[in-house]
Amino acid sequence: MKRLGVALLALSSACHSDVPPHDALRAYAQRFATAQPQGPAQEALEQGLAKVHAEDPAGAIADLTRAIELDPTLSMAFNWRGHCLNVLGVPAEALKDYDRAIELDPEYAWSHYARGMANHNLGRYDEAIAGYTRSIELDPKFVKAWFWRGFTRKLVGDYAGSAADLRHGLELQANDTWALSELAKVEQAQGHLDACEEALDEIVRNDESNGSAHAHLGFLAATRGDPTRSVAELAKACDMKAHEETYARIWTWMQNHNRAAADATLRGWLLESRIDDPWEEQLVAFLLGEGTDDQLVERARIETEGRVARGAPKDFLVCEAAFYAGLRHELAGERDAARTMYTRAREQKAPEAWEWAMAEVRSKALDG
Repeated sequence: MKRLGVALLALSSACHSDVPPHDALRAYAQRFATAQPQGPAQEALEQGLAKVHAEDPAGAIADLTRAIELDPTLSMAFNWRGHCLNVLGVPAEALKDYDRAIELDPEYAWSHYARGMANHNLGRYDEAIAGYTRSIELDPKFVKAWFWRGFTRKLVGDYAGSAADLRHGLELQANDTWALSELAKVEQAQGHLDACEEALDEIVRNDESNGSAHAHLGFLAATRGDPTRSVAELAKACDMKAHEETYARIWTWMQNHNRAAADATLRGWLLESRIDDPWEEQLVAFLLGEGTDDQLVERARIETEGRVARGAPKDFLVCEAAFYAGLRHELAGERDAARTMYTRAREQKAPEAWEWAMAEVRSKALDG
């Protein structure tokens, strides 16, 4: 299932930038306004920063390199060249510049934070956490360091630590939609459904048009046995064309007791829609009778490998495949086969997936 906030966070390594340039440029301007003498190196640096601000990282690198050649002690130039390299998807090279910047100015929090982001992009999550931690030690009000340490702790399965970091960051910067969405996920993963709902409700209070939050409120309500609210929230998500629309329609289909009408509606949508995700398209077709359990599970495995190869964290598609196979068996009256597949879904390490939670709910209903 597409995760809440996917539109806010691209998980490919090239998209893990260290900080929005305009924010950091202001910070640097304040820090170095009187510290750096004017001269050719400083002029080259300023030309590079202007290109960073104009979102021309490749062009900025030439200017920043010239600044470094003119003054090898210019930590600001190393930091910003590292930033550009990170944005361009070469975090291993960015690390070299961050290391040099930290050697020149070890007390500057942003350098450690940016180094953490480069390590994050390389999948070195422990090193990333260490970088964020050092930046927080140097600047306890560094909001992005709190948020990203929380996000990275979630990736390594430290849900309690993740929630604590995200909540601390939200105390410093309230109503951040991305942080609230991540908080909802880690609270869900811990089974803290009230806290998950509170975070999602907060997003909706801040922005009623947030379709992703409505979708996840719908998934949450379904797992809590409230189909009326679930279907209402899922309908809002579909109307808003949320990124989770495919899953919102599947879960609406799942909760419709009129199976003929449910199938007709889902099939009609499949034929008329333009699903841009091959996995989602195959999933809907499978639920409508196409393919076998083994084919769906194998497709999930291949798709997961592909996503990981592209730099994304491992997703929960194998859990999804087992759950939806169980669901198709259950709705066909094949109770034993449904139990088997629900058990397979629960065997996956996927507490952030709504399918992982729903597999237990539907399995218990079968036994009841």
